[in-house]
Amino acid sequence: MILFPVMMILVFAGLSAWDIKCKKLPTGLIIWGFLIAGIRIVLMVLGAGPLTERLHSVAEALFGALPGLALVILSYASDKIGRGDGMVIMMAGMTENLLFSMILICMACILMALPGTVLLAAGKIRKNTSLPFVPFVTISYLILMLLS
Repeated sequence: MILFPVMMILVFAGLSAWDIKCKKLPTGLIIWGFLIAGIRIVLMVLGAGPLTERLHSVAEALFGALPGLALVILSYASDKIGRGDGMVIMMAGMTENLLFSMILICMACILMALPGTVLLAAGKIRKNTSLPFVPFVTISYLILMLLS
């Protein structure tokens, strides 16, 4: 089903624009993302095939949300991680699985480090300057979807 990744990319693109412009994520768009991911899970349960296979798919989706949940929990202990960033990772994980979420986080961090290093070397930002994370998650999600 290509419909769900396309809808998630559209949600992530909207969240990216807000993250760049306002450095905050709109609650309504986050809810839409969770609704899309939730509908996908419900359709997996109601789909064809053996019940054990369908339940395995649901378990994979729920485990895929764990890295995002960990980021949300860490956001309460640190000002370096935004709660919305963790929620976006949770949404992406719910559409795939745990390994996908872990690769997504790593890829987004690497993609974010590249312009961050250039901007730091050019003197445009300082050591503790915050950068929007969701655009790099969006790019990473798009790359992973195109590769799979």
